[in-house]
Amino acid sequence: MMASYILSGLRVEQNELVKIFRGVTTIEVVTAYVEWGAKVELRELNGGIKGMNQMLLRLDRKRFGPPDAASAAQVMAIRDHDRLERLADAILTAGSWQELLATP
Repeated sequence: MMASYILSGLRVEQNELVKIFRGVTTIEVVTAYVEWGAKVELRELNGGIKGMNQMLLRLDRKRFGPPDAASAAQVMAIRDHDRLERLADAILTAGSWQELLATP
């Protein structure tokens, strides 16, 4: 039943899925699907942030030269998507690694 629910959820909108499985009393199915979806979203989010960290380092390297180990570690530790975007914008105006990393 869980496999049916999960696989249907990959092809059917949530509101339709609810209609199809209305009356199914196996709550574990819903819980498992929600947990599985949350894990997939988290993995995709983390992968996207890691890619942004790496791209930021690459662009900064071209502008400022190779970072010291502390600066590289600081960039890779950032998990805030909005801050990463602000740092990407600041590449155009920052004069050094330190000035860039001071961007809130």
